[in-house]
Amino acid sequence: MDESTTEPEIVILPDAESVARVAATLIVASAEAAWSDEFSIALAGGDTPGLLYEILATEPYVSRIRWDRWRVWWGDERAVGPDAPESNYALARERLLQYVPISADRVHRIHGEKGAAVAARAYDTELHRHFGARLPLMDVVLLGIGEDGHIASLFPGSQALEEKNLAVVHSLAAHPPRERVTLTLPAINAARRVVFIVTGRNKAHALRAVIAADQEDAQQPPAALVRPENGYVHFIVDEAAGLFLTGVPARESPRTAHT
Repeated sequence: MDESTTEPEIVILPDAESVARVAATLIVASAEAAWSDEFSIALAGGDTPGLLYEILATEPYVSRIRWDRWRVWWGDERAVGPDAPESNYALARERLLQYVPISADRVHRIHGEKGAAVAARAYDTELHRHFGARLPLMDVVLLGIGEDGHIASLFPGSQALEEKNLAVVHSLAAHPPRERVTLTLPAINAARRVVFIVTGRNKAHALRAVIAADQEDAQQPPAALVRPENGYVHFIVDEAAGLFLTGVPARESPRTAHT
């Protein structure tokens, strides 16, 4: 993938497994090129990230990765315990973390069982303590896109979308479990690289709306508001999700590649 421009890049692949493998390769390359001795990544929930996590836990990836350099965070979490089936942490643990040599003190889960408001404050404090900055400087933030264009737990019309200063807030989803903890747009946009992985025909309309969004439109879907000032944005999607992208005038004229 050419990184000579800050314009978003779109890669359309045949299926979900291809998406997960290309995302895995990009993440490993990002870790190897990390600016410091550590590589910080914010993980996502959902079926497609689950497949990505399984791939990272297999060869050749698991042996190639310097797990002692990784520091694992999350982009959002539900207000549930770490063993709940809805937990994003549980997904990553079951598909990835239990199979790789990463120490527990390098895994920073969100303690959703304490309630969204308390967990959000604690997670914000932990991020500040580690990064020593107003906003965390993640090497990679991994995101999906909801059918309504939401990212992490930032939903259309949510007050959380308006946050300008905090790195973490609590939010409410329209469906249970409703209480959530999420990174804010400023925190996501502070990342060095944002990687969207999007699969399935049910995401096609949302993805088209995100790619074609007018920056001056106050009603943009949340995913269209991801524009890191000093980073890269990648959309890695399958053919089903990219069904309506051909001929769409894309925001900031991203390059679109079919592989």
